[in-house]
Amino acid sequence: MSNYRTKEQINSFGLGMFIMVLFQCGWALCNLGGWTMWLGILMIIFSVIFVWAYTMEKPKNQEDE
Repeated sequence: MSNYRTKEQINSFGLGMFIMVLFQCGWALCNLGGWTMWLGILMIIFSVIFVWAYTMEKPKNQEDE
């Protein structure tokens, strides 16, 4: 059913989809205006920080090599 080989790749795909949906929902809420604009801004900020934290270079251990 799936061409993914590792659990990490499956988790990364799911996380990427979640982040995209979160950003799109935040963008849609921003376009509505009113108090939902503030909720949308918070959702966008959260998704950007989450992407930044996920893509930061992680220190390598001796076991990983």
